[in-house]
Amino acid sequence: MSGKKIRKLRIYLRHRAGYYPFCWAEFLKDKSFSIGINHKIIFGEYGTAVYRGGNFTEHVQTTVTRGDISMKYAKDHHVTFHPPRITQQSGIVHIVAPNGKVDEWPLDWFPITRPQSLLYFTVADLRCLGQVSKPKRPYRVVCVPSGICSLRMELHIHPPLLVRHDPKALGNIHGISSDYIASFKFYKDDSYKTCIYIATDANV
Repeated sequence: MSGKKIRKLRIYLRHRAGYYPFCWAEFLKDKSFSIGINHKIIFGEYGTAVYRGGNFTEHVQTTVTRGDISMKYAKDHHVTFHPPRITQQSGIVHIVAPNGKVDEWPLDWFPITRPQSLLYFTVADLRCLGQVSKPKRPYRVVCVPSGICSLRMELHIHPPLLVRHDPKALGNIHGISSDYIASFKFYKDDSYKTCIYIATDANV
């Protein structure tokens, strides 16, 4: 499924007087949206999870994929959430890198009728992101205190006009589409591992 982009947003971390590119988000006219991962990030753990009681649980590390390459060999990859086509009963999530498809599975995430949690990823050491002298527009910045080295980003999606701003988060960034709002929330993390988990069921 493809579509013309309607908005792209880059997210940088402001940490110890430097800018660190974290990820980008892009919203398309076909109602899908993508999240691009900083190409310097190498995930030590990748898998799926179920969101219950305010937390991702039932983590399952994925070792066999439906794609052409393993996640550990994927470079400059992105995750896309597609709404269902007319012939499909649910939407699709896929992970794609320039050198091939990593993984794909069905996810009933659209239409958005209530808040859902779709993804989180954690970076164990912010220095692995690589520092840049100047952010590239359009962008938003999350200020990270100097004493924090490990960070977690959670992706939540809401119906239009229903934004949930978490005052306990280090940063709340909202990407707005005509059909939903995607909220990127940043927290200090003490797990000290670099991992990404994506929901396999958006209705729990």
